[in-house]
Amino acid sequence: MQVVFDSLQVARQAAEIAKAILEARSLRMTEIAAYMPGSMDAAYKRLIRFIKKVDPRELLWRFCDQKAPFIIADPTESCLASGL
Repeated sequence: MQVVFDSLQVARQAAEIAKAILEARSLRMTEIAAYMPGSMDAAYKRLIRFIKKVDPRELLWRFCDQKAPFIIADPTESCLASGL
């Protein structure tokens, strides 16, 4: 996550959340929070604060060629499940 995020603190928070997403095998915030350290209530609040602080759309733009005239993406579940 340090490669993706400029701030070490944000990278650590993102790594904690990413680990919880992988363990939960879900993108539902309540399920993610259940796999994060601490109480589920506190983890859920940390997750909400992180999402408010970090815009995932900005992050995704880092992976795109800024000079490209257009970008084709498939955000569907089947695409994500296949690893594309």
